[in-house]
Amino acid sequence: MNHKPLKTYFFVISIFLFIASLTQDCYCLDGYTECMESIGALLWGWIGVLYEIGFIVEMLQGTITTENYQFCTHLSWLANPFLIIAFVTFNFYPKVTILLSSVSTLFMLSFLLVKSVIVDEAGHYREIKTYQAGYYLWLASSLIILIGSLYSTITYKYKERKNDL
Repeated sequence: MNHKPLKTYFFVISIFLFIASLTQDCYCLDGYTECMESIGALLWGWIGVLYEIGFIVEMLQGTITTENYQFCTHLSWLANPFLIIAFVTFNFYPKVTILLSSVSTLFMLSFLLVKSVIVDEAGHYREIKTYQAGYYLWLASSLIILIGSLYSTITYKYKERKNDL
């Protein structure tokens, strides 16, 4: 039985889910009538990561306090580079893809622990009211590429054993 088409389906479905997630809202905030668009979160989320890094550096230097700061609210954005690299390595290095997509999935799941996010340059936070389809499609994309890379690795090992006999 040829497992290549099934492996391709995992890849295509994962890419499709990622692209579909970008067309949807990802979360809604308390007090806002509109929800955050996933494409905006992808394009501008890296700024939040820089904000987090800058705050941690300033905190370590002792120049600011942590009284109004909520740690790691934007680090889940780092799932994006891990997921994109997983897409690139999928056909060539399935074991690497397992690691990358696992890290990506963990970063994505960590967003469920986030209670509020920064909404402006002044550092004001708003509570997350609901998670929307964009978030769940994004998560599904990472899970599908993880399952596909596990499937690819397992079927390759099975084929090697079968050829050794």
